[in-house]
This record gives sequence, structure tokens and C-alpha cells, in this order.
Amino acid sequence: MLADLAPVEAVGDDWLQFRCADPRALNPQILGRLAARGVPVVSLAELPRSLADVYLSIVADENERTWSAGAAAHAPGEPLPAVEEVQPCASARSAPSPAAKLATP
Repeated sequence: MLADLAPVEAVGDDWLQFRCADPRALNPQILGRLAARGVPVVSLAELPRSLADVYLSIVADENERTWSAGAAAHAPGEPLPAVEEVQPCASARSAPSPAAKLATP
């Protein structure tokens, strides 16, 4: 449903997580597509990244540029992609979590 906009990294019964490089441009498109398919969104939030995750991502990217014959995933100075998570609520009485939530019909 979203593969052409952003890769879905994880899916649960009432949530999904995706990664996108430009959330300001892609999140409205993703929300529009979910709404068009009748999936009401309760919330959408960027998942925080720990300093260790950011460091390991930078080190991995640097190693890839240094040791790989192919192109690196991120050019120096480019922002790292944001991780977003969308979750539907099990019922109207459920309290939304800090992560993104979708309402189930």
C-alpha cells in the first residue's frame, strides 16, 4: 500500500512503521493514501533515535563509503532518513500511545 512512497519496516496488528528521507513531502501523501483506503489515522509521530543509533548509522555509512565499491546510502552532509510509525487504535476508548496511531473502523 505504501511501498512506492516509503519502505515499511515493521507492521503490527494496529500499527506500522516506515522510513522516509523527506517526511515533510511524503507524510501528507502517505496520510492521504491511508485515508483514501478508509484507514483513519489517529496520530503520526517521528520515532526518536538514540545517540548510539545515530552514531552507529554514521559509522556504518562511513564504512560503506570507505569499503564498498558501490555508492554510499547517504552522501556526506545529507540528512539521515526519519523513521515514522503509524498505529491504529483497537477501539475509540483506547488511549493513543506516544507513537503514531490509526483508528480502526
